[in-house]
Formats: sequence, structure tokens, C-alpha cells
Amino acid sequence: MTSDNEWYTFTRTAATTGTLDRNYEGTTSTTADYVIFQDIFRTHGDVNQLKLFRNLGQQRTFVYASNSEFDRAVPTITQESEPRIGVVRGRDTSTYSTGTVSGTAGAKVITGAASPAWTSVEGLTRGIKIRVENQTYTINTIDSDTQITIYENLATTISAGTAYTINLNNILVQFWPPPADSIGVPYKYIRIMPPLVNDWDESQVPEKYHRLIIEGGLKRAFMYQFDSAKYQLAKAEFNEGLLLMKADFRQTIDKVNVLGSSDRIRRQDAFLLPLNLGTLS
Repeated sequence: MTSDNEWYTFTRTAATTGTLDRNYEGTTSTTADYVIFQDIFRTHGDVNQLKLFRNLGQQRTFVYASNSEFDRAVPTITQESEPRIGVVRGRDTSTYSTGTVSGTAGAKVITGAASPAWTSVEGLTRGIKIRVENQTYTINTIDSDTQITIYENLATTISAGTAYTINLNNILVQFWPPPADSIGVPYKYIRIMPPLVNDWDESQVPEKYHRLIIEGGLKRAFMYQFDSAKYQLAKAEFNEGLLLMKADFRQTIDKVNVLGSSDRIRRQDAFLLPLNLGTLS
């Protein structure tokens, strides 16, 4: 609220009302000035592990902070500016079910009706799950406001007017300070592999390591059969192949190690973070 210089967080909004996370502490008014900023954003639905955020306006990468470090250093939002810090805040648990759907058994297309407006839903991307009746499917592409393509084949015909639920299970990221203007933030991530549902589907595991899929399955099968000798052999083959595959890709799947003394005295507002982060190429 600009008139009181106070910041509040919405927990729920409607067309003309909003619920705050705490009691309003300002003076009662029907004409108070206000500005709304967004600081928590959804990532793509197929994100498995976030690697790097870039602020193109400042030509630098974001610094990562843990939840506890960030909350100690920034107990409340006091300004808006160019964001410099990113904090992973868990996963979203909201759902979306506007409109109805229909589809044909064996097809991969789900058709919407009654204005589902799928292209306007924040976070509705590849990897998000849609539940229709008693079946759950994985979204591949959002083709239009009224059409979704899934990875799996529809198990049964969906009659026109059928209700549905989309589970927006996106990873949430908070930026600080909140951006004062609209900005583009490209990011890199390791994504969840799409489901293999057809006989002709190709795994995204490199072809030279496809044997690991078989060896991993054999390891699990021999474990359930309580065959210790065969289990140990399959386990050794699987682990050896896994190490070779990791060695091939160790230059692209990286991590940042932060070293520090356990007895070092630090301020409560100090981040235990590397001073400089380079960009990946």
C-alpha cells in the first residue's frame, strides 16, 4: 500500500477482492493507492532440477539462496528493483478445471469446450498432469485454447461435457527484489524424461547406454527373486555403465560446491554463497 508504505501478500484473490496474509495495519480508506508486484513464479512442468537463471537486463546470473538463509536476510519485502537472488519455494499445489473436455479412445488429443483458455494458464506446460474421470495423462503440448496433446493414448472415449482437473505441480521460484518492470528470465534445467508409452518410443538415454535400462530392470527383478548372485552381477554391470555415462556428460551436468569454515562467525544477513557464478555454454 503506497499510502502506508506497507507490503502485504495475497493468499487468495477474486475479481474485486483479495485476502491478505495478515491483518491490514493501515488507516481505513476507500481510496488508498496501491501497487501490485509479483515475486513468485512457476517454472515449466517438466523441471526436475533447476541449474541457472539469467537476468538479461543486467547481463548476469541470479545468486541462489536457501529458504532459511533468505528468510533471515529478508524478513519482509521493502523495495522493488532488478531481481538479483532466486529462492526455490517448493511446488505449487493448485488445480485448474475451467470448462469441459472430450476425446476419442486411442487418440492423443483432448479437446476443450466452454472456454478452458489453456494457453492463458500460467505454468500449464509440457509435463503437467491432467486427470479425466479415473485416468491421469501427461501433457505433451498446449496446441490452442481448446486443444491439448498428451503422451499417452486415451484409455476410453471421453464424452462431451466431461469434467477434468489439471494439477499445476510446478516448482515455484521467488525473486528478490521483486521486479519493478516486466523482464525476461531464461533458465536452464534438467528435465523429467517423458513417459515411454508406445512400442516405438525412444528413450532419451543416449543410445550407447540403452543397455542400462535392461541391466537396471534385471537388477530389480533378481532382487525380487532373492537371487543374490545374479543380483550382484547385474548391479555391478549397471553401476559400471552408470559411471561411464556420467563421465561422458560430467561437463554438462554440473554442480556448485560452496566451501566454508564451520566455526566462522558470520552476520545473520550474510549468504553462504559463491561470490561469482559463470554462465554455462
